[in-house]
Amino acid sequence: MPEDKAAEPGHSASPPARHKPTVAQLGIDIAAQDWQRSGADEGSLEVAFVRGAPGQDFWVLLRVAGDPSGRVLVYDRTEWECFLDGAARGEFDDNAGLRPPPPTWL
Repeated sequence: MPEDKAAEPGHSASPPARHKPTVAQLGIDIAAQDWQRSGADEGSLEVAFVRGAPGQDFWVLLRVAGDPSGRVLVYDRTEWECFLDGAARGEFDDNAGLRPPPPTWL
């Protein structure tokens, strides 16, 4: 019986990660995106959703309003859904000194 390579150090049972593009590789005009803002002040988060090539999923762009460097982060659908799930479960609330009760649908 062949040995399980995933159990050896340096081997992973998960499939290899697919290539995630940079904003430049997406070939889009950042200013032309439909940015949704978390607030009106500088430091608010801005999110935009961008379709990939035909047959591909969408990408989520995230930036901080007023960031002088203009950095834009790119997330795939799985990363975005994990973030939303964590936010719904209150995983990030401890950092703000808040801890609401868990949602009733969990």
